[in-house]
Amino acid sequence: FKDLWEQRINSVKSDVTATRDLLDQVNRNVENLLDRIMAASSPSVIAAYEGRIQTLERERAVLEEKLASDRSPVVTFDTAFG
Repeated sequence: FKDLWEQRINSVKSDVTATRDLLDQVNRNVENLLDRIMAASSPSVIAAYEGRIQTLERERAVLEEKLASDRSPVVTFDTAFG
């Protein structure tokens, strides 16, 4: 039972790390698109970039919400049952 407990703790930590990595990637993508908007001269291209940024902003909000909900303290097996 203790091994399963530790596996679950490690799984949660891994999920949080993966979510943070995705959030970093989304932030980089938004920054890249903003740079492209600044260099673009075509209104249709700018509109396409803005649409993609809106999609990424929604994705960022979901990831931030997931991180906020995953911030519960991790209790070790020994703390819980020791």
